[in-house]
Amino acid sequence: MRRGNKSKGKPAWLGRPKKRRDQNRFGRALPVAGAAERLLAALGAKDELTYLRLWKAWPEVLGQELAQMARPLGRRGSLLVLGIEDSIVAQELAYFQPEILKRVNGFLGRKAFDKVTYELLRGRVPLDLERPMGHPKAACEVRRPSRLGGLAGRAHGDDAAARAYRAYLRLMAGHKKT
Repeated sequence: MRRGNKSKGKPAWLGRPKKRRDQNRFGRALPVAGAAERLLAALGAKDELTYLRLWKAWPEVLGQELAQMARPLGRRGSLLVLGIEDSIVAQELAYFQPEILKRVNGFLGRKAFDKVTYELLRGRVPLDLERPMGHPKAACEVRRPSRLGGLAGRAHGDDAAARAYRAYLRLMAGHKKT
């Protein structure tokens, strides 16, 4: 077996360490934005960041008045899906479809959409708004079991189970009894 031939017999991990993808040539970490773009590209979702920018800039792209009537819900291929409050607005917005497409495609710098469809919002959160956060859950009250430490005599040694049980006993030492 020859030493220089990595493909015959010698595992790749024994060779020279590879430069990490999240580092530049000087070994410094790359910015998170660059890593996020590379991750999306690797997942086949390279354009998602561009669409995210569109959703965030929605009022500037369409104008405040039009953006309040038609909120972005997403896309299906080259179809732009907009949310509306009632069906009468959809009839009015049908006349604005060419203008909406012109502004959105202009923002993206290419013809990404060729048609617009309107759906009732019905409680859905449009993509141009922040998603509401749920109420933070109250911390659960931890109570110390009444018979804590009954197995302490058996938990000797340095195996994983014994160490975990001793850590549990230390944790519970500061809590109230039930």
